[in-house]
Amino acid sequence: MMEEIRKYILTGGPCSGKTTLVKRLGDEGYTVVPEAARHIIEDEQRREERDREYQGILPWNGLEEFQFLVIGRQLALEKKAEKRTPSGIHILDRSNIDQIAYAELGGIDISHIVQPAIQSANYNKVFFLEQVPYQQDDQRAEDEEKGKIIHKKIYEVYEKQGLEITSIPLISDGEGGIEKRVEMILGEIRRDNNLGVYVIGQAKGK
Repeated sequence: MMEEIRKYILTGGPCSGKTTLVKRLGDEGYTVVPEAARHIIEDEQRREERDREYQGILPWNGLEEFQFLVIGRQLALEKKAEKRTPSGIHILDRSNIDQIAYAELGGIDISHIVQPAIQSANYNKVFFLEQVPYQQDDQRAEDEEKGKIIHKKIYEVYEKQGLEITSIPLISDGEGGIEKRVEMILGEIRRDNNLGVYVIGQAKGK
């Protein structure tokens, strides 16, 4: 068993396939941390449905307040994962670094709030996922052009943070492409931690 937590972030612009990959990595036995922003959007939209007079705190009508919610939720999710699995490899669906990119694109500065949280998180490595064919949904309001701008901005922000970045190409669409991306990510993780060759279906990371 590993004696410390090693945090690996999966990120990229909207529709990069990261949530699917995080779930797949969780199926392999790794501790995963879900995306805070999407959970908050879903919570706020459900609250709006229950109370027609309530205006949800959402990125398109209150970006700064929304970002503060996301930062707090992200910290809580990471702490929860650390308590549940206090050693080993943790896979994160985004991190608080992403919030800097979204805030800068929205013309607000949250660095003084989020930077201490980033520094104390001790992230190890970033997997930057190239985007898959674009699809909008109830939580992803950006069109494809805005999605590409966000994608580029997120990379720039991570680069400024000085973390090691490994780019993960699309490879191909569908289940076969997902499996190849999983192999690439876990191959890198296992090499980093001297864990030997990755075997599909063998749970690891504890």
